[in-house]
Amino acid sequence: MILMGLLLMPTILLAAIIPTATATGTAGRATPITTLDDILSLIGTVGDWISAIVLALAIIFILVSAFQFLTAAGNPEKISSARNMLIYALVAVAIAAVAWGLPDLVQSLIG
Repeated sequence: MILMGLLLMPTILLAAIIPTATATGTAGRATPITTLDDILSLIGTVGDWISAIVLALAIIFILVSAFQFLTAAGNPEKISSARNMLIYALVAVAIAAVAWGLPDLVQSLIG
């Protein structure tokens, strides 16, 4: 249970919302999306959320697959299942990395 809490800590910390003052002086109010920069900022925020969640889940799956490898005891079916789970977790890490870098790529392409 403690390990699960430690693994989810980055996701929990990323969920913190820090209110910021806007031009009118009100804190925490949403502003309408009116410019391309606002759209790119929204894409970046969504990408950060998705990648953080996928990364946390991938770490959990990597640990579960490692446990399956250790407890397989030479059973080819369990080893195959653990290997597939590890491959899927690594694919999830790659997807999280792409989601993290996608807004910067879009911004550099648009200019």
